[in-house]
Amino acid sequence: MNTENATSAASEVAMRTANTLINDKKLSAAAALLDEVADSVQADPRYHLLRTNLAEALGQAQEALASAYMAVEKAPAWPPAVLHLALLLARQNQFSQAIVQAKKVVSMAPDDSVVLHKAIEIAHRAQQLPLAVKWLTRVIQLEPHNRDSQRLLANDLSTLGEIDKAIALLDILLETDDGDTKARQTRAHAYQAAGKLEKALQDWNKLLVHQPGNVTWQYYRELALGHTPPTQPTQMVGELFDGLANRFDAHLVKNLQYRLPQHVAALLIEWHPDRNFSLLDLGCGTGLLGEFLGPINGDMVGIDVSSKMLEQAARHGVYDQLHHVAILDMLESASNNCYQSVAALDVFIYVGILEQIIPQIHRILTPGGRLVFSCERAGENENNVVLRPSGRYAHRQTHINALCQKAGFMRTEIQEIDVRLEGGTPVKGFLVVAQKYENPT
Repeated sequence: MNTENATSAASEVAMRTANTLINDKKLSAAAALLDEVADSVQADPRYHLLRTNLAEALGQAQEALASAYMAVEKAPAWPPAVLHLALLLARQNQFSQAIVQAKKVVSMAPDDSVVLHKAIEIAHRAQQLPLAVKWLTRVIQLEPHNRDSQRLLANDLSTLGEIDKAIALLDILLETDDGDTKARQTRAHAYQAAGKLEKALQDWNKLLVHQPGNVTWQYYRELALGHTPPTQPTQMVGELFDGLANRFDAHLVKNLQYRLPQHVAALLIEWHPDRNFSLLDLGCGTGLLGEFLGPINGDMVGIDVSSKMLEQAARHGVYDQLHHVAILDMLESASNNCYQSVAALDVFIYVGILEQIIPQIHRILTPGGRLVFSCERAGENENNVVLRPSGRYAHRQTHINALCQKAGFMRTEIQEIDVRLEGGTPVKGFLVVAQKYENPT
């Protein structure tokens, strides 16, 4: 498509300048310049793509989407316009429509590796792994020496349960470069998923020769040895949720039917109908508890090990403070008797051992204050803490009750709940409310 023939030289310069201004975050100037040339470039899809970028930079989601659709309307057979729309839909978590547009642009440009890479990105965001595998396979045909794509394909195949295919691909990568730590890490995970723990252990050991201080690799090595690590490494959890942050709410609430934040927000208002209380939200994630709770007449502090999740939490505008810090570090630095409520929803499934954390929470609660948290349920015939195949910890209810009593809580109420769905099946858990003595001796 030749857009320049339909656009005057002056308008060309204006649009290029506007693009630079948008990239430099000089949005008012960009808007003014685009307004000046609007009448003369309505037929040019690039103008509407600039309007898309400007609106998105201004946080105007609907306006951005309308402009992106207009660009496609002006040039329905132009791959950049369709791809731009597909990527925008994915960023807005409108995954079904994003996939429709991604399929369309791939059909337009099936041999364009740039288009395919972007389509693969969309497929991953939409969790459409079979589609990602199809497009990755085509990319590798076009770029046979692209090791990143081969590693990504192997990872997707492993996730889909096609572990033998994944391992075969990774074997080839490691034969040609024994020092490819990314491929070796992916193969170790594949071996572990297949239950081939001895082979996984060999890969973890070899990786740790290169990076003996890598706590994530140490964690997985312990699993390969059949041990239960006491907790998940903070860095590992942070990296996991950094990658999930943009789509986390849509996936957790819609697909996994996660309802704890609404329920606990209602409990907090029941306990404090005047909204006059302070709250520490441990592992606040994207701030779902704050969103459902709304503003309170006291400090609302959220912490998380994922900086990207905290960026999402900040958008709600209800947290007075957000800290990128590990739970125990935050608790140990807090003063005595400084919060009236502490919440930890779907958080201790990544922590495991709570012997230090629960007493610290008791210390920082004001007299009469409450701790509310959730756990996945371990059977009473299991260990106190069990690491599930999902990679999450489950806790025995009697063990948690004993920890709360030992920490000095006045009473502990435990309610059986379904935490979320996993593979369409409810995950059994329990919600704990532990209250501190109002007049401690």
